[in-house]
Amino acid sequence: MLRSFVLLMCSCSMILWTLELFAAETYKQVRGKNDDWHIIVPSDWTVENSKSSPVLFTSPDGLSVCGVHWALLKEKKRRYSHAELKKWANELVASQSWLKAKVVRKTSLILPSGENGVRYEVSIPLAPGGRSLRLYTASNGKLFTVDCETFASLWENRKATYFAVIGGFDFSH
Repeated sequence: MLRSFVLLMCSCSMILWTLELFAAETYKQVRGKNDDWHIIVPSDWTVENSKSSPVLFTSPDGLSVCGVHWALLKEKKRRYSHAELKKWANELVASQSWLKAKVVRKTSLILPSGENGVRYEVSIPLAPGGRSLRLYTASNGKLFTVDCETFASLWENRKATYFAVIGGFDFSH
């Protein structure tokens, strides 16, 4: 019973800490050129190249960047399964083999619009090392990748922001 209580208290503390972290940072919504997608990013981040792929978002210190990339698919109007998205994601990560990227964690998720998505946490062994959180999803004939990157030494400080950004991506239907 004591062990359960301690675990409950630790879980509650983690939830409160996470809520405080998100409350401390304010976000703005950015929409794609054709208003077919939107994402939230910290309000003090700079939006670059908002007219074409990729659209980049950079932190004020220049040490964190997120990007929304897309490519056209042959089939326009159908829902893509988690299995298809994982296959595409694995192929995209494999195509970057020169980076020697290592997938740390894969998670299937459902976006607020109901579309399927796959979230990958990736470690990139570049000097001085890098980490990336990526979302792969598809809608209306486009495959989307949202990629947030920083140096490995900053990962723990930026990870919660990246999860918020990835979680704030969705489609405008």
